[in-house]
Amino acid sequence: MALSVTKENQQLCLLATQVLDINVWMATKIESTGAILWSKFLTVTGASDCYHRQFNIGMSFLVDHEDKVVVSCNSVFPNIIHIVGEDKYIESFSSTMHLPEDLVVEILSRVPAVSLARLRSTSKEWNALIKYGRLAKKHSAYAPRQSSLVIMLINFRVYIVSINLHGINNNKDVPSAKLTGQFSLKDPLSNSSEEVGICNVFHCNGLLLCTTKANKLVVLNPCSGEKMWIQPRVITYKEYNHYALGYDNRSSCYKILSVDRSGYRFPFQTEYQVYDFTSKSWRVVGETGGLLIPRIQRLGISVKGNTYWLANNGQGRVILQCYDFSTERFQSLSLPKDAPRWYSDVALSVTREEQQLCMIAIRIPEVWIATKMESTGDISWSKFLTVSKFDLRHHLRFCLGMTFLVDQENKVVVSCNNSVFSDNIIQFLGKDKYIHEDQHGAKSPTPRLLTYVPSLVQIQQGI
Repeated sequence: MALSVTKENQQLCLLATQVLDINVWMATKIESTGAILWSKFLTVTGASDCYHRQFNIGMSFLVDHEDKVVVSCNSVFPNIIHIVGEDKYIESFSSTMHLPEDLVVEILSRVPAVSLARLRSTSKEWNALIKYGRLAKKHSAYAPRQSSLVIMLINFRVYIVSINLHGINNNKDVPSAKLTGQFSLKDPLSNSSEEVGICNVFHCNGLLLCTTKANKLVVLNPCSGEKMWIQPRVITYKEYNHYALGYDNRSSCYKILSVDRSGYRFPFQTEYQVYDFTSKSWRVVGETGGLLIPRIQRLGISVKGNTYWLANNGQGRVILQCYDFSTERFQSLSLPKDAPRWYSDVALSVTREEQQLCMIAIRIPEVWIATKMESTGDISWSKFLTVSKFDLRHHLRFCLGMTFLVDQENKVVVSCNNSVFSDNIIQFLGKDKYIHEDQHGAKSPTPRLLTYVPSLVQIQQGI
């Protein structure tokens, strides 16, 4: 089975295959109770076995209600597009032929970003269309909602992690995590064929900002393959430099924030610089001397284009800070009323599903989710989870340099700890109990766990 929409009215469609028959239904009415009234739109009978396999495996489709046809493509035969009419197979042709670009864009705008990433190798024309073309804007409007992926930074490499949480709450299945892929990154100015070592990675709206071991910056879209290398304004590497990627809603472009701290005693002097992709230049936007973003918290979290940090006020007390890339200003935000007030006792992250800001108290793990953010800095927090059965052994692994994600659907926290204290990098926590430690087999002194939402967003245009 597969889901799509009609080209004209964006009605929900369902395609199902059985033996050699192919049927398409349209949803004519969707009730708030969940009941759907379906109307059969098209039946293709007696399809050949070869055609049936091509139409069924990894396929996506678009329904043209006016012409009563289905246009489809699949990931197994990415260079073939099928056009099907009632009771017969109308046409099949290579996508590398001279199709009208409007038709290609119309079809591909309904295909998930992850599937489009595979289609880049089909031809130079398709690669250019996916990487730089006008497909990006239409894709953001019409593509099916893409589930977030989990990625990890391990030993200076970025990996895709498959996390299985099925049955985690019925105590029947054991949760698991497995590395399923790696993002490849090479320096175009280097003669070496080796992969670039990545020290930090930051996610914003489908783009990754990576800091390399050579103190270079690169922004990349893993789906489209677009990359942009940026020279940091401060040439000499400083231990207390850190970077964040954000989105300016006023100018509709992406920016990079550089936080450069100098000195070793409080009050530290911190300079803030912004890289604008439109002007392709750095500029100083301000200095402060009253706050410290500790090294353990320095990576920040991106939510709706802005970056959030937990800062130290100089007396060990935690302050939640937001950097607004539109106004280019910091703002202090409210914390949960019952949350700890020491910066070493809390950490920030986002939910996997909605990318909502969340906070965890790490001594006796409690998780809050930000349900509403006001322009005044007030945040409405809702307590999501409390883990009460948590001994000292778990605490040591959970609090030192840990990162985490919140899975609202399964009511689980997936955490990643510093492997100096344990060989079990990934841990799972559910309501009122410590569920599992995954014997991951990969050791890294500074692992990092974060979500990545695949998209075709373009770096400069900010589409």
